[in-house]
Amino acid sequence: MKLEVVLVSTDCYQKYIEKNIEQLLKFDFNISVITDKKFFKNLEKYKDIKKISTEELDVNLFDKNTKLNKNFRNGFWNNCSKRIFLLYEYMKKFNIGNVIHLENDVLLYTDMNYKFDDKIYLTMDSKNRCIPGIMYISRYQLLKKLIDNYNYKHNDMINISNFYNNN
Repeated sequence: MKLEVVLVSTDCYQKYIEKNIEQLLKFDFNISVITDKKFFKNLEKYKDIKKISTEELDVNLFDKNTKLNKNFRNGFWNNCSKRIFLLYEYMKKFNIGNVIHLENDVLLYTDMNYKFDDKIYLTMDSKNRCIPGIMYISRYQLLKKLIDNYNYKHNDMINISNFYNNN
């Protein structure tokens, strides 16, 4: 089964996402970018990727509850955390599995042709912090516990490490 790589860019456009897309196009992935509709024009030159509008995904739960600073670095922590909800809603809405989620500044240099078990793989850099630069998610249902137990006072790195340590 072909892996899908999902990139997320919300609220502010990160031009370096284009370098990531160009690198991913060297491999045989389904590539999807979840971004605000207003940024679609920046991606028009990439005909072989799927573009999903953030506006068509229901992240009201996150938007209503987040306590993260929306001003620091153009809402950096808020946007990093919101992408987990966008990713979950995208996978759920379209019943997509076998997803690799990359941060927009993380490049792959392999086709990721590995045997993955039915679980979430992520990068922990310490016991209490996850750097979700690369994540593999076999199916969206596995993210539900993370979403259901999300602490809106903390960023994605803390929430994902708590999820990891408790599951």
